[in-house]
Amino acid sequence: MQPTSDSREIVRERIFLRLKSKLRGKPARFEQLVLEGLESLADVPEDYETDEERELWFENQKLKLLARRERLSGCMKLDETAQLLGVSVNALYMRISRGNLLAFKEGKEHFVPRWQFDLSTDNQLIRGFDQVLAHLKEFDDNSDTFKNKLLWLTRPCERFDSETPIEAMKKGRIHEVMDYLASIGGGHR
Repeated sequence: MQPTSDSREIVRERIFLRLKSKLRGKPARFEQLVLEGLESLADVPEDYETDEERELWFENQKLKLLARRERLSGCMKLDETAQLLGVSVNALYMRISRGNLLAFKEGKEHFVPRWQFDLSTDNQLIRGFDQVLAHLKEFDDNSDTFKNKLLWLTRPCERFDSETPIEAMKKGRIHEVMDYLASIGGGHR
């Protein structure tokens, strides 16, 4: 049985109402991101014939939305970043293109993780972060590069006493981070 346009609309509305109720009290930016992500759920592929197939498709879309939310948490858009750093958006584009600033693109927007900044330094990055970026840039060999960098930099690591590499760098342990990167071939694990 092919889902009709009406049945897809009913499913879409059901999901929208469920998400909307769970978003009450959440920050407006988070709500906006989830509702934007809902657009990706809008069109269930027509070749899914059973409820089970459609449910699996929706579950997969939900996992993609959760992964997107995790990537975007603690991130700023370019205009916000430019204001924080006191530079132009064009200057940010230059830093991104040169690999001197970690950023990623979602749809038409660029997002910049806030945790990489230390406004007390000359380049406004955590001390040593430029060295880490330069080292990681050597390993840009696939489309998931940003996700790999983000995960590696923000996940606890036994080598750093269960702290993240970012936390270790903030505590001045840049040499340990660089040594570890060299030992594992770029930090994509």
